[in-house]
Amino acid sequence: MQIYVNISIVQLIYQIGVLFILRIMNDYKRPTIEDIPKVRYRTREFRDSEGNLQKVQQEFYGVREVNVVSGWARFGHYLLDLVFISVIRFVIEFGIGMAMGAGLLGTPGPSFTIWIAIMGIFINVLYYAIFETMTGGTPAKLILGRTVIDQYGQRPDAGTIFLRSLSRLVPFEAFSCLGERGWHDTWTKTYVVRKEEADELRRLLAEHELKLTTKDADEYRKATAGPQMPQ
Repeated sequence: MQIYVNISIVQLIYQIGVLFILRIMNDYKRPTIEDIPKVRYRTREFRDSEGNLQKVQQEFYGVREVNVVSGWARFGHYLLDLVFISVIRFVIEFGIGMAMGAGLLGTPGPSFTIWIAIMGIFINVLYYAIFETMTGGTPAKLILGRTVIDQYGQRPDAGTIFLRSLSRLVPFEAFSCLGERGWHDTWTKTYVVRKEEADELRRLLAEHELKLTTKDADEYRKATAGPQMPQ
């Protein structure tokens, strides 16, 4: 009886250990939206035994491309958001000017211009960080039906969005959006896509993960079987 109890404990510990290791491996190897497979076709040409040219269509698996919003459309986001940021700055600076005129904030000194510039940087970063964290996009993106997603098709977490917002302070970074993806996208593994594309990516990735889970189910059960009980 004692032997059976000891073996059961060993088997339980073994299964928990394997489960923990497999969980780490699954998290590490979790597929992203750039791993979604797609069936593609190519035509192969050859000559038969009689010398006639034959064409055969072959099926193969490739990777589905993420349809990101790029080029001038992205630069248009930047210009429209710049208008909104300018309005916010004007309102704040106008309020500061009114407060100074009423003697509530004292007389502006030599460093006043520097503080205004620093405030402008904070407004810029907070504008992108707050809107993209809370709504998945800036007002410009939301108006045009675009959203920000991470490599798993979900809304990025606050930390990723904050780093993404800080990246915009790099000189000439705004012009990188004229390419396929901006620097702040690639550095933080985020994507700007249409809302319909985001929904489609989440659906396809969920299906792909389910297929991988089903495929590995037998191997998982064998790995967690552990030591066999004596007959």
